[in-house]
Amino acid sequence: MKGIGTFLLVTALTSGTAGAEGEEPGEPSYNVVVDGTVVLAGATAWLASEHLFDLRAAHCRWCDQPLNSIDSSAREALRWSDPDLAHRASNVSAFVITPVSIVAASVVAAVDAGDPDEFLEDGLIVLQATTLGAVLHQVVKLSVAREQPYVRSATQEERARRGIRNRFTSFYSGHTSGAFTLAVAAGTLASMRHYRGQGYVWGVGLGAAATTGYLRLAADRHYLTDVLVGAAVGSAVGFVVPYYLHRPADQPPASSTSAPLLLGTSFVW
Repeated sequence: MKGIGTFLLVTALTSGTAGAEGEEPGEPSYNVVVDGTVVLAGATAWLASEHLFDLRAAHCRWCDQPLNSIDSSAREALRWSDPDLAHRASNVSAFVITPVSIVAASVVAAVDAGDPDEFLEDGLIVLQATTLGAVLHQVVKLSVAREQPYVRSATQEERARRGIRNRFTSFYSGHTSGAFTLAVAAGTLASMRHYRGQGYVWGVGLGAAATTGYLRLAADRHYLTDVLVGAAVGSAVGFVVPYYLHRPADQPPASSTSAPLLLGTSFVW
């Protein structure tokens, strides 16, 4: 998995501007063949590691003995009395509400700008960011092998009854990182295209992603540090992939000090 992840990241680094097709000056560049190949390879690697090969650790490598005070306090404060309900809600938030709301906001922004075709171009870039983020998460999750909080406190009988499978997959939160990758990638592209509705894309996406992160805590599936790191990593991937790998062909890379301004200006638009 580590080798596959490295290959995909290197491929992405060389695919952002090479052979770009369909772009106009000042617009994000993309290549259907190369970018589509990265998406397909990444999705295949993720599916294989998740469903075909059992790569899960047999023992925790990050065992939290004892649990740090920050995670312990947050867990007691945010865990629902019915964590299974929160778990189901987090799945709906991550896999239905977040992508649907982001797609809707992005479509409205593109139509308002007078070029709905841009949404399809941006969709490929967002999908690439999401796929690369998922592969990175898989590598870290399987390597770190932190025990999930609800498993840590479960009795042997509860573990057998609930059919607990992913014991050591707590760090970091994949639901949260995926949601933030979607939100930030869509928002970054909307800002790069200077959409009038870019603020709505950012607001809707980040709101849905934050809700997903909270629900993962309420479900007792992750610790606060898992969710915070997931949000940070997801945001980084969501920004780097469109902004640095698909920047307009006529623009040089932004400096390390000016690049973050793209994020800040979107909130005051």
